Amino acid sequence: MPEEITFEQGFEELTHILDSLEQGEVAVAETVEKCRRAKALEHALRGFLDDRKGELERIEAGDQLPEILISASSAPSTQADANGQASGAEDDIPF
Repeated sequence: MPEEITFEQGFEELTHILDSLEQGEVAVAETVEKCRRAKALEHALRGFLDDRKGELERIEAGDQLPEILISASSAPSTQADANGQASGAEDDIPF
């Protein structure tokens, strides 16, 4: 049965392995095992990201989106400002 870890755990472990290999203070036998583990982590992490990429592409295409209904807002109130001018005029619309 495959080992199950989170993406964050896998990424942190991979980073730690790479840092220890870069320092060069690892025995040859341990280096081989660390390389094996690093490659397995890389493969799993890339697979996870590829799955998320596909999911994001489906969302961008409009698949499996929740239904959202937009209602019109209530009419703006017309209140007098300090100069006695009615606020809520057309030039107050932000777009």
